[in-house]
Amino acid sequence: MSLRPVFAACLLAALPFLTQLIQAPAVPLVEKLRRRRLIAATAAFCARLTLPVMAAIALLPHNAWSLTALVAAQVVIGSLGAVTSCAWNSWVRDLIPEERLGAFTARRTVIATGVTLSVTILAGVALDQVAMARQGLVFATFFGIAFVLGMIS
Repeated sequence: MSLRPVFAACLLAALPFLTQLIQAPAVPLVEKLRRRRLIAATAAFCARLTLPVMAAIALLPHNAWSLTALVAAQVVIGSLGAVTSCAWNSWVRDLIPEERLGAFTARRTVIATGVTLSVTILAGVALDQVAMARQGLVFATFFGIAFVLGMIS
């Protein structure tokens, strides 16, 4: 199956939200195994391994096959992210005292939103400054940076 560019763009925009539905079957998995830290770390690690694949895809010639591969990689990373979130949220709830949980979550969300906003603007400016033929290299660079920072985290 190959995708048309407009449909692929729509899928790429929707997949981060759609893959959150994976949390529904992840809840029983986390509750059954009761290994929240292991599940969160394993799913996060595997999700980050998708980033070098996405970087390589960005360097391929732009065609229906590479778009399909990019969408498939986004499904993988989004699904694993949903499993990670499910296990992480349950694990943090066990670790952080209830009276501090709201402040912890709020601070983490503010920091994550600030970083995401800044990096998104930086990526947009970088893409805007390069010729269309070099945008794949910019995407590959950002996926590579995301991989390195994800592995550090």
